[in-house]
Amino acid sequence: MRFAYLGRTSDEDAQDPSLSIPRQLVSCEAVVKPLGDTIVAHYWDIESGRKYLDVRGNGADGSRFNVSVPRDGGITDMIRDAATGRFDAVIVESIDRVSRMTADSTRVEQELERLGVALFAADEPMNTNATSILTRRVKQGIAEWYVRDLMEKSRRGMEESVRQG
Repeated sequence: MRFAYLGRTSDEDAQDPSLSIPRQLVSCEAVVKPLGDTIVAHYWDIESGRKYLDVRGNGADGSRFNVSVPRDGGITDMIRDAATGRFDAVIVESIDRVSRMTADSTRVEQELERLGVALFAADEPMNTNATSILTRRVKQGIAEWYVRDLMEKSRRGMEESVRQG
């Protein structure tokens, strides 16, 4: 099977892309290679997983961060290339690398499915049965909750800081 790798990391303020993108790829290769499959394309972005899909995919300048992984484009390029038959499946380290917004992550999954391309996560079973999909939906919900909870707590922290002068 021919896989496309899909990665995403935040910018240098939150993560080091030169470490995160290759680490994600290694996690994906550890699942794909023992099956005798190969990764034939590399798509990754350096941007927030909370961005809407229509503005995703332009946030990567790997040379700026010395990212060693080749880049065939971002998430929107991956979806476009999925229609060409370049690869049979997509693998991400974890489903929250697609998006931290459940609706967008599911939208990408459904678009790939419509094109006959499966989406797998290295930290999930390599199948698309009902239990795997339920597990994925729970993980998507947790990822979205985590970001929203963090934003709310950060906001309350800033408000308290203002109150204290």
